[in-house]
Amino acid sequence: MRARKPTTVYHVTLHETPSSLYLFFYHCNFSCKGCIRKLSIWDSHLGDKELSRLSEEYGRTRLKEKAFLDITELREVIEPEVTSGKAKKAVLGGGEPTTEPHLTEVIDLLAKLGLEVHLLTNGYRLSEDLINSLIDFDLKVTVSIKAISPSIHRSYTGSDVYPVKRNFSRMYQRGVDLSAETVLIPGLVEAKEVEKISLFIASLDSSIPLRIDGYIPVKDEEAPWDGATVEDLKLAVERARKYLKNVSSLHHGVELNGVVREIWPTRRRTS
Repeated sequence: MRARKPTTVYHVTLHETPSSLYLFFYHCNFSCKGCIRKLSIWDSHLGDKELSRLSEEYGRTRLKEKAFLDITELREVIEPEVTSGKAKKAVLGGGEPTTEPHLTEVIDLLAKLGLEVHLLTNGYRLSEDLINSLIDFDLKVTVSIKAISPSIHRSYTGSDVYPVKRNFSRMYQRGVDLSAETVLIPGLVEAKEVEKISLFIASLDSSIPLRIDGYIPVKDEEAPWDGATVEDLKLAVERARKYLKNVSSLHHGVELNGVVREIWPTRRRTS
């Protein structure tokens, strides 16, 4: 019997446009009050019927036992999508991928399959060793900067912003292919705060891309904020462009191009 090397990857989807696998890691080291995973831990781009089935069948209490993949199983799940030519890229998100003990082995597996690997991270838990691995594997990295003001960042995430700023700067200085994103939250992370985030990024390089996402309300007592409007996003983009050359935005009302298909946990274990 082979020894299992379990990961915290519990969900994999294929976005047929642009040929990307999305790997979802379960744990996170932040406690963001407005985290979209309060609505669902599954890929929000799936249809309502699929999301309802996943939530009903797995929930949170039975998830680890029934859905967590080990390294060998992960390969078995994603390799057919690669060999068929449907997947060219793998995006690591979650949750927070850097909480995964076997992250470098997951990245190594994906790289050996010939996939372009893109890491989405909050930037807090990036050791020198991990940054070296990112460089070795030639990863693209997007850091989600929740806020730049220490009081706002700690209030929203429960964690200090300093390690995020330090690690973002370290990665830039080491030549990592780097971009940033933030979530515009009316009443908390507003255009003025986005401007401060942009100023920090520009202090390193004004060509680093920034995407501003509109907040989606999670209907939680800790998160009383309304969703961001298109007008809110336009103002934030305008402020950010005073410092950065490459600023984009994403509103939840925008329709996704192409089909999104659940890869795991549809494929159940046979042993």
